[in-house]
Amino acid sequence: KYILIAMLLSVSFISCKNEKIDTDSTNLSPIWEKDYKVGLTTGINPVLVGDKVVFSAYERENKDLTASSRLLAYDQEEGHLTWEWKNNETTRSEDIGVGTPVYAINSNLFYSIGPRCYAINGRNGVTNWFRSYGDFGNTSLNENNNNIYYSIGSDFSYKGALMEINLQTGDSTHVLEFNSNDSITTSGSNFIVEDNFLYYIEGHRIESANETAFEVSLIKYDRNAQEAIYEIPVSDLNLENNVGILKKYDAHTLLAISNRQLVSINEATAALNWTVKLPMNQFYDQILTTDSGLLYVVTEYNLMCVDINSGSVMWDVVPTHLGLNSRMVIHKGILYFVSGSRFNAFDAANGNELMSLEAPSLKWSGLSDGFNSVITLDAENDRIYTTSFTAAYCYPTLNLADL
Repeated sequence: KYILIAMLLSVSFISCKNEKIDTDSTNLSPIWEKDYKVGLTTGINPVLVGDKVVFSAYERENKDLTASSRLLAYDQEEGHLTWEWKNNETTRSEDIGVGTPVYAINSNLFYSIGPRCYAINGRNGVTNWFRSYGDFGNTSLNENNNNIYYSIGSDFSYKGALMEINLQTGDSTHVLEFNSNDSITTSGSNFIVEDNFLYYIEGHRIESANETAFEVSLIKYDRNAQEAIYEIPVSDLNLENNVGILKKYDAHTLLAISNRQLVSINEATAALNWTVKLPMNQFYDQILTTDSGLLYVVTEYNLMCVDINSGSVMWDVVPTHLGLNSRMVIHKGILYFVSGSRFNAFDAANGNELMSLEAPSLKWSGLSDGFNSVITLDAENDRIYTTSFTAAYCYPTLNLADL
């Protein structure tokens, strides 16, 4: 009798758990959706500028891989298209790929592809200026106090540099020249720009008679004194050479990720605070920090919450759908991100999965569609913007009390 009751309770619990994360059980419908009408396309994290939200999509079907990207601005309230921007500054095909940083400052948009940087009026989609800073570069824009910085990656023939960009004209001023002439230098995810200091990862090629090796270091650079305060090999920090993320949490703490390791570093001394082991493959990893001292990490294999002060893992769960992840956003106790082509929501307090939503366009596009790995929160209006590979979406945020 007791065994039967236990079995029934177990089946009931499993059934409720499955219903809770079933796609249709949330009844979450988009406030509006817009078909790009170009088939499968890529997208940036949507950008809020004034009363508009800006997405990216191909100009046309990309069957021959030569279609360039365009920017599309929609009215936030109802999704009406207000302007469309196409790149008329070059004849080459340019794809504004997933994760390309696009910043909105004073109603203007700034982004870069390779060595080219663009400033676009967010009100009407008109190009303010366009600059090319050389023959080689990466898509590494950084923003600090409404200033834009652009890093040109090193090549075997020359050293790269970090430049500050004049927002009005696009003119550049060199801030720092890298010591390395190797391509293991900087990217947007491992370069931190502040008023007085720079934090970055730099690699050096070491040649010997029998082999070529690399030494990769974490550097803190004093902008006023124009010298390094410290230069620490990442191997001393339990990191491997391929540092995928470098982030400053507060005045005292740096966070970094490389293969299988998440570490906390003392900002002043570069001493190691703690290490948390991660599943392999940091290229899919994303992190989110909160003012309450919590750190969320989503990988290709798991989602975890870590106490930033102690490094203690608060909880560690395996999402139903795994794969390429978007960045995470958190709103009113709920964590949102895209993973495995699904739009997911988790209870930030305990890791309970609340929603795993298929893209509506999967049903009407006739294509193998899913959510793209991009997401943006409009906290003031309780909305989330994301895209599938064929359409743009505006969703309402969830309410924990209703779930």
